[in-house]
Amino acid sequence: PFLTLYFGVMGVLEGKSPAAIYQKTKDSFHQAWALSLLVWTPVQCVNLFFVPPQWQPFVVSSVNVGWKSTLSLLNQYHARGSKGEDERGATEMLVEELRTENTVLRTSLILLKAENDELRRSEKDRRWWQWW
Repeated sequence: PFLTLYFGVMGVLEGKSPAAIYQKTKDSFHQAWALSLLVWTPVQCVNLFFVPPQWQPFVVSSVNVGWKSTLSLLNQYHARGSKGEDERGATEMLVEELRTENTVLRTSLILLKAENDELRRSEKDRRWWQWW
């Protein structure tokens, strides 16, 4: 129940719809559950048999930091994987728009430099005649 609760709360915090939360939980749950068995079973066996009782909470807390990081990475992995081709296509379109805008800005810069040079020349000529 805690794993399902984790994915539910993360979905709510990300602002996802209930259907999207359900789908993400459905996609991620089994992988996270299998990973939890691989991590927590040996950790708890070592913890309960070899670690003194006063240090057991410290061991669980320490491993839990890595476990929460793993869940976060798993959650992010599924979030990125679901965007797929649509995001790549949108990114390529954005890159193309930025290239076009860059070309327009370069052209404008060249024209502004030419206008600036012309204004400097005319100002220099005007100042030269004013001295006489």
